Amino acid sequence: EPHGVAIDVLKNRVYVACYGSNIVQIFSRHGEWIKCLKSELVGPRYLLCLDDSLFVQCDTAILRFNTSTLQRQSYTQCSYSLSGICTDNTLLYVGQYNNMKLTVLSLELEEKSTISLNTRHKQDNTLIRNLCYAREEIYVSFSNSEYPLQAFSDNGDLTRVIAHRDRLPAAYYFCLDQQMNIIVSDYLSSNVKIFSNDGRIITQLGREGSAKGEFSYIHGVAVDDSYSVIAVDRKNQNRLQSFSPLK
Repeated sequence: EPHGVAIDVLKNRVYVACYGSNIVQIFSRHGEWIKCLKSELVGPRYLLCLDDSLFVQCDTAILRFNTSTLQRQSYTQCSYSLSGICTDNTLLYVGQYNNMKLTVLSLELEEKSTISLNTRHKQDNTLIRNLCYAREEIYVSFSNSEYPLQAFSDNGDLTRVIAHRDRLPAAYYFCLDQQMNIIVSDYLSSNVKIFSNDGRIITQLGREGSAKGEFSYIHGVAVDDSYSVIAVDRKNQNRLQSFSPLK
């Protein structure tokens, strides 16, 4: 069950979180398998690369690995379910799956504070799905919300709504490229949608199916420094698909 994917531009690698197998697979940028991480991973979903560290978010824990030695550096256990992780390069922000809150951690995984998301568009069953940080805003995707993609200040105040559910039926994993475009995996539509930062749809990649460039239950998505997009295609033999640069 591959879920999240992250690209390590320094090591020229791709990391894939495999939820059901409790491992993280490591590939070259060309798709050759390198190794897998197994150290105390229970339900790995989300991945974050920062300098020489790989952060792995599991169901209720976060682990930090050194990407040179692939050894675990630190670990923290939480009493609540986690969903989404991002960084401003000095702190980590971690989604509390069903609490509409973010936990703030140091890069050494020490808890610092909690942020409540003050969205005006919450429903009783709204759940946090994923996070990204860019230019002093925290981008959050939600399930069970009329507004599945929103942006917040670092104190939790809603700054803007980016997409309504009629244009983005099921936001889950997403990332931002260097031009601040938002790249979202829409698993109900079986495609990747590309939004400008002000919420305009630029293009989409893929469609439902099993052929090359098609998806069945799309999950993780990542973009590299050359604007190539990698997406996890879970039900088509758990494959990764790479799309040519967006520029």
